[in-house]
Amino acid sequence: MVYDEESQTISLELAIKTRFGESMVSVDKSTFTSRRVDELKRYGIDFNPKHLSRLLKYVLLSEQNAPIQRRSSICGWSRDGTVFDGFDDGYTGNMDLSVQKASSNYITELNNLIDKSIGCQLAIMLSLSSATLALLEQYLHTGSPIYHFYGDSSRGKTTALQLAASMWGNPEQGRGLLHSWNATDNAILSHLNGNYGICVCLDESGSARKKDFTNTIYCVNQGIDRARLNKDSQQKPAKHWNTVVLSSGEHSLLDMSNQASGLRARLIEFLDTSITLSASHAENVKNFSYGNYGILGRRWVTVLQSMPIKDLLELHNEWKDYFLDEIDSDKSIVKRLVCLISIPMITAQLVREQLGIALDIEGLTDFWVEYLKQVEHDSLSLADRAYDILIDWLSQNSHTIQKQGECGFSGMNAKMVKPNEVAIRSTVFKKILEDNGFSDVKVVAKALKDADLLHPEMKDGLQCRIVFGNIKVQTYRLILKNESIGMY
Repeated sequence: MVYDEESQTISLELAIKTRFGESMVSVDKSTFTSRRVDELKRYGIDFNPKHLSRLLKYVLLSEQNAPIQRRSSICGWSRDGTVFDGFDDGYTGNMDLSVQKASSNYITELNNLIDKSIGCQLAIMLSLSSATLALLEQYLHTGSPIYHFYGDSSRGKTTALQLAASMWGNPEQGRGLLHSWNATDNAILSHLNGNYGICVCLDESGSARKKDFTNTIYCVNQGIDRARLNKDSQQKPAKHWNTVVLSSGEHSLLDMSNQASGLRARLIEFLDTSITLSASHAENVKNFSYGNYGILGRRWVTVLQSMPIKDLLELHNEWKDYFLDEIDSDKSIVKRLVCLISIPMITAQLVREQLGIALDIEGLTDFWVEYLKQVEHDSLSLADRAYDILIDWLSQNSHTIQKQGECGFSGMNAKMVKPNEVAIRSTVFKKILEDNGFSDVKVVAKALKDADLLHPEMKDGLQCRIVFGNIKVQTYRLILKNESIGMY
């Protein structure tokens, strides 16, 4: 007797003996009623209708004595955070969470491979942190972050993903732990569905056909797919997950999004982080990953199950306070990132202490401090970043801007309407932003308006009609912070 935890249905495993041999079939329990019992004939089961009551009674008695099996495509932490499912025979999901151990001394060989490679250590730390993150989600509410390695193709990014995937199971691409970005959003989210604590890797973002990753990033982080209807116009059950996603590609995902500041708390990117030390080192890491997998993730889950939640939260607070003291930032984006990256640091600390993995805690700490300092330096608001780009364009194209009081013509790109206001044609405004990686012009315009840097014609609008020559055209009227720019 099999109980499906998602559909909450029971099916019976029947052994059918015929002159062609014996076979096993799975039949829904609801079939064994007087109204539906004829459906058994399609499985090759024939019976005399006169003995129907005896058949049903026999099935009932057999069911009471049959062993119960639970099956589920969900893996990871249970709702109460005490059980980690998915490693047993009842798991029916799409991830190959099997175990293979070729090395006689797994820990020693792994430590030798990751020695002096912060990139490899980072991959292990982030991969194992998926279980920590999902366990603490109800307390920290971090969502499902994406960690993206990008840059030069020879840095070992794919090798890092293979090593990360091997912490939990088979790292072969397409086996459920390592996939390509070259898929529809629905297919990518299906890989995540029902996953509450096992890292998923997505390789080669440059192979994806999409040009804008904004919706994908938000959807992955929120842990729920958008509502959909089936062919009968009934709402399908939504996909849910909570885990860590590791990604690779030659280009920044932020550059292929609308660059909204909210994305930077959901997507952490590493440019040209060196993963492997040489070509031979890369080959050794790859071979080790394919020969030894599904080992360390299981051991890490055992450690987490033995620790009180309050102890994990105390460690998280300690790391959070440390980073905040080091950075001393009042920016909300930095504070949100500190809350997030303290989870991998908890993981690294305990994996070193409890499992003997030689992670360089000091080196990893320095890595994150430098990352946060860079974010602090670069963390201009969306409005400020867009404003700087627009001002830079105005500076380089002053000859296409009609000055105040001059007789212009309809072909000008922009027009000074006040000493501290310039009206930029909507089409030009849009092109400037799109050329600089902003895909949603309205989002940017609203951010500028909220920052008192945009002067729309209507209170609830964004644009303003301005006369160019003898023609009224739609523009975005930008308010200049420095009136000296009015010389244009």
